[in-house]
This record gives sequence, C-alpha cells and structure tokens, in this order.
Amino acid sequence: FCPNAESNPYPSINPASGDGELSIERIPAVQKTRSTPLKGLAQIQLSIEMKNESGRDSQLVSEVDSDISEKLRSIGLEVIPFDVNSRLPNLHVTGAYLKDSNSLLCMAGVKLWQNVQLERNPNIKYNTVTWNRQSKNFSARTKFALNDKVFEHIDLFISDWTCANPRILPH
Repeated sequence: FCPNAESNPYPSINPASGDGELSIERIPAVQKTRSTPLKGLAQIQLSIEMKNESGRDSQLVSEVDSDISEKLRSIGLEVIPFDVNSRLPNLHVTGAYLKDSNSLLCMAGVKLWQNVQLERNPNIKYNTVTWNRQSKNFSARTKFALNDKVFEHIDLFISDWTCANPRILPH
C-alpha cells in the first residue's frame, strides 16, 4: 500500500513569476515522479545518535544499529557506515531522553540528507534534508518506548522508499 501514490508528498521548488521569490507546491506523482528523493536510492550511509542526560548512550546506539541496518538491507538498500567525507545520502537517526520523576521525556527522528542541485542552475549544489520524520516531547516509561518510536519512523521511511521503488514481482 502506497499512501502517497496519488500525489507526491515532497515539495517542488518553483520560481515565482517576476520578483524572484520561490513558491512551494505539491505536484502529482504521475506528473513529476523524479522529484521524489527516494526514487532510485540504492545506497545510504547510516548514522545513529542516541543521547541521555549525560551524553551519548552507546548501549542504545548498539541496540538499534544492527536492527535498523538489517531492516534497510531487507528491502534492497545497501547500508554503508557513516563517513563524514562521503557524498552518499545519509540516513541520520536521532533519539534523546531525559529522566523525569517517574518517566522519560523523549524525542526521536529520522532524516535523509542528500546532495541536491537546482534544475535551473546545476552549479548550485548543497546538502539538505529530503525526507524527515520527528516526534518531539513525548513521555515514556522506559527506553524501549524511544526505540519503538525510532522504529516507527524507520518503518515509515521503508514504506515511502518501497512506494518510490516498487519491485517487479516474479510471475
């Protein structure tokens, strides 16, 4: 099931007439599928950043790293370890929590960073977020709820990637 099959959920930036301002509009997927940043994506880097009140939570990073990598590989994506000097797209997974009296205050997010260029001027290139899901300020009893929210966002990414890259099934 592809929830965004009717229209492209990703904005297309088009020059407005006259004064050089930009307008953002949604374009039907059948009209302009190449604007979908997930279409044709075959390799990604994976970077994971999990923090608690005292800094990096290495245990939480190791708990989710292999599971996320395995999920991404299962749909056909080649997962490459993060290298700051690489120009490959980067799926950046974040999670953070602070202990409150009886619960945790959490945030979780998944962003896809890609190098892009303007169609009207290919010399203008930059690295930007092309896919994003965030959950901020939610309360949980355990770190498992944070993991669940991270995986909920990963599942949305996988769903969107699968819609943009349908497999041809054997007969």
